[in-house]
Amino acid sequence: MDEWHIGDPVDWGDGFMDAQNWGHGYNEEDDQNRNCRYDNDYRRSAPLDSNTVRSNCIRQYREPYEKYMELARNAEDDDEAVAYYKKAIDYGIGYLDAMKRNCLTDNSFPSNKKDLLPAYDFAKCTQMHIRYRQKPRGFFQKSHPQEDDLVEIFKKTGNKIMRE
Repeated sequence: MDEWHIGDPVDWGDGFMDAQNWGHGYNEEDDQNRNCRYDNDYRRSAPLDSNTVRSNCIRQYREPYEKYMELARNAEDDDEAVAYYKKAIDYGIGYLDAMKRNCLTDNSFPSNKKDLLPAYDFAKCTQMHIRYRQKPRGFFQKSHPQEDDLVEIFKKTGNKIMRE
């Protein structure tokens, strides 16, 4: 009896069916991983082409950047606009870093962190910063959280805060 079939009695060998290696051609002299094709060469994936990497970067970083910038421009509330600008800048910096890491270029996107805030948006952020600085503060409150977020946005992009 050389083959196993479902329902066959175990009547040869040591009395136990070796189901783990059944069908893989494993014997004790061979390396089990090589016979089961689980070695490192088998698990390596093919390198991605630049178009795939570019489309992944666009989907993961650029599209959210553009969406959050549009939401920030259309926001009527300053707190909401600051939150959207903060998310947009984080995605924009992520996109620039991903493109640089993969040695890719995108001529339709700002190539510098300073350019992630265009002139209109920079002016809007500056005006919001001035309004937050003029708001009354509590006794122990040095600044508003949104003001701190705007300062962080200016630092990340390398733009200088315009004074009142």
